[in-house]
Amino acid sequence: SVVDARFEQEACARMEVKASEFLRSKTMKLVEQPTLQELLEQHGVANK
Repeated sequence: SVVDARFEQEACARMEVKASEFLRSKTMKLVEQPTLQELLEQHGVANK
């Protein structure tokens, strides 16, 4: 899950706890309202 709001990241984590037998997740918190440079850096990290 790639999110820009903390509540989205927390919801994903709670969902995994409730269904941990068959669900795995990873989340990545993005900068809110990033500059172009920050957006490019985040894209680079996400695609590693």
